[in-house]
Amino acid sequence: MGLGRLNAAALMYLENKRDLGVHTEVYGEILMLLTQQGVITNQKKSENRGISVFTQVVGTRRLYDWLNHNPGTALNNSQEVLNPGTIYRQHRVTAINNAVEIDLMGQANAEFLKGQQYSGMGGICNFASAASANSEGKSIVVLESVTKNGKFSKITPTFKPGTPVSLPRSVIEYVVTEQGIAKLVGKSPSQRAQELIQVAHPKFREELTFQAKEMGLL
Repeated sequence: MGLGRLNAAALMYLENKRDLGVHTEVYGEILMLLTQQGVITNQKKSENRGISVFTQVVGTRRLYDWLNHNPGTALNNSQEVLNPGTIYRQHRVTAINNAVEIDLMGQANAEFLKGQQYSGMGGICNFASAASANSEGKSIVVLESVTKNGKFSKITPTFKPGTPVSLPRSVIEYVVTEQGIAKLVGKSPSQRAQELIQVAHPKFREELTFQAKEMGLL
């Protein structure tokens, strides 16, 4: 999972789970707390059993102190941690990635904002592709349905010219907003558009439906 409040919010609902394992790009404070609560034990991982594996750390002094000489954690090089083959080998791996926007074809922009590069790609495509290829894995993209000012939908008919596709539609299985869950895996283009419109903010659904029809998706 990536950083940010949406990912942190999702992880907060895992407090009733047990024996989860961590293989991730960025290790943050919420993962430390879930480990301390016994939610994360890494005891059922396919590889590096008993150890949370990552390639970056972002957090407070308390987090760094906790990680220091902690045998239950390992900071490894990105070539190994982000290798799709390594990720794929983790049983039931679930990738949770953030996006800036998603179009009605089901592809995601996770790095471009207001016509400019906003962030780097990082390992999102590595995790999404490996999780979607894993027979029991899941590739999930999370985003809010509207911008902070509420003026624009983050589910859009098409991207503006010049916007990169960070995640192709072939590696996104589920899209989650505060409006619900769109299951895209195994769906036709028309069905995918319908699923995405249902998790858009209600005030944009009519316009998105109109645009989808104009594009020949509906």
